[in-house]
Amino acid sequence: MDRRNLGPQESSYKRDLANSDEKESKEYDGIVVENGKEYRIPYRMIREVTFTDLNKDELIDFEHSARLQYRLLLNDAVLRAKVEFAKLSIVIMFNPDDSDNYKEKISLDGIKDFLASEGVHVEKNKTSLREVDYYEEIYKTQFDPISVRERPPYSYTKEQWKGMKSGWYRKVAETDKKKLDNYHRWQDEYAELHKEDADLKKRDGNSGNSVLGGILHRKKPKDDDKGFWFHGA
Repeated sequence: MDRRNLGPQESSYKRDLANSDEKESKEYDGIVVENGKEYRIPYRMIREVTFTDLNKDELIDFEHSARLQYRLLLNDAVLRAKVEFAKLSIVIMFNPDDSDNYKEKISLDGIKDFLASEGVHVEKNKTSLREVDYYEEIYKTQFDPISVRERPPYSYTKEQWKGMKSGWYRKVAETDKKKLDNYHRWQDEYAELHKEDADLKKRDGNSGNSVLGGILHRKKPKDDDKGFWFHGA
């Protein structure tokens, strides 16, 4: 569905619930269990199509390719779209028309027709299609991303990392402490070399009274030094 010409719309969550009530005869199973709790996901299996070796003259340039990507994403059935002018390819992740969920759907032919309407034509022998597990490939990567999961360092196995983990963290803590001690030593030495500067104070354990703080935050003038100021009537 193209949303460019639509006015204010109701919440998509409310619309999905209404659609699920109307089509509950399909018995779409969108419940997954994470850590003993149940969550509802909108899709189970979706598809990803890749078009390659596109006509450079049809994509025109980077700006037109970006606009084409934007127009693809206006369709509710398109979950992801990537139009790469440099690689002359388009990758689209979409909700297929034969899926059993109640979300907006589109067929592969519908995507091809849309691209043709935008002046981009694809060839069958340069089109690849694959099934995508929404829960494993999209839901988990967004709500349980790899970046926050524990992974062994490069070239180490999980078993090796398990044995060296505690020692590694201890070494990191010792290194951080050594760096902080060196920094504090530099603060004291700097203050000793600049005794004539009354604004520099030696570190006394309070981060707000560090030498660096004294350098960056000079003593503010007193109110008496500001001179007379007339505020008016």
